[in-house]
Amino acid sequence: MLRSPVNSKTMLVKRIIGLPGDRVRTSYGKGPYVSIPEGRCWIEGDNRRNSNDSNNFGPVRDVVSQQFSHLSKHSSFN
Repeated sequence: MLRSPVNSKTMLVKRIIGLPGDRVRTSYGKGPYVSIPEGRCWIEGDNRRNSNDSNNFGPVRDVVSQQFSHLSKHSSFN
């Protein structure tokens, strides 16, 4: 979760695709490679056709929080 680099009043929820030192391929794997600088990360949304993400504004900083989920299989699920 982070504040939009374009509009600080808007919060974005995206996936972190690349961390500092990584090389990521832009445009969801179809564009040129970009090296992620120190203190930044590359984020992308799930809706590729309509996502305001690093493909629009480049590597970002100021990630507000990290959310991790854990799913477990219960015997009642078949």
